[in-house]
Amino acid sequence: MGRERCGPRKLGMAQKPQLQGLLSILHDRSTPTSEFTFACKRVGTLVVELATTLLPYKPKEITIHGGRTHIGHELNVSSLCSVSILRSGAVLEPSLRRAFPAMSLGSLLIQSNEEDGEPHLYDVSLPSFIRRRETAEQSWVF
Repeated sequence: MGRERCGPRKLGMAQKPQLQGLLSILHDRSTPTSEFTFACKRVGTLVVELATTLLPYKPKEITIHGGRTHIGHELNVSSLCSVSILRSGAVLEPSLRRAFPAMSLGSLLIQSNEEDGEPHLYDVSLPSFIRRRETAEQSWVF
């Protein structure tokens, strides 16, 4: 999966045929619900896979069949969580759950103010390790 830099701290997905086909399904008004749902989940999985390349990893020695050793990688984070912005829905949560089954989840509830139409933060629910400054600095948030 190729990556395209979009500026500091931003990452774009390469516009390859698979992604273009999935986006065509999502934009087509005649797409049946089941196909739309599949395409949405698949794009979510692609986004999560790309995002995991930004996480820190450390080498890990493992023993494979025949007793030989292999140097692989494992996450090098003390805490990892996902924070969904509920205004936009939690479309990436299933993909994140598949990639990281034990991941803690948090949420931000944002709604438009009826008076000025501007978004306002109404509720914050974050895992405890994000709320504490001493552990938040070593935590990673999707």
